[in-house]
Amino acid sequence: MVKLSFVLNTMMRNGAVLHLSLAKKPTWELNDSTTAIRVSARTARAALKRGAIVGNGDTLFADTLSQTWRYIERKQRWPE
Repeated sequence: MVKLSFVLNTMMRNGAVLHLSLAKKPTWELNDSTTAIRVSARTARAALKRGAIVGNGDTLFADTLSQTWRYIERKQRWPE
């Protein structure tokens, strides 16, 4: 399995998304539109705790986590 640092760097530099598949059993994948790499649930949960990883808002059922997670860059606010 891949390390947390690899997941975060791939999301940040390549625009990859972390995706939760709910087929037969929950499976996490890091996907950059050309390849999908399996990610352990433990590593995925650790990534989700980072402030720069946010849910995309896509979920099949109410009151459940998003299935797609993306890296966002935080911009500095300019004084008004």
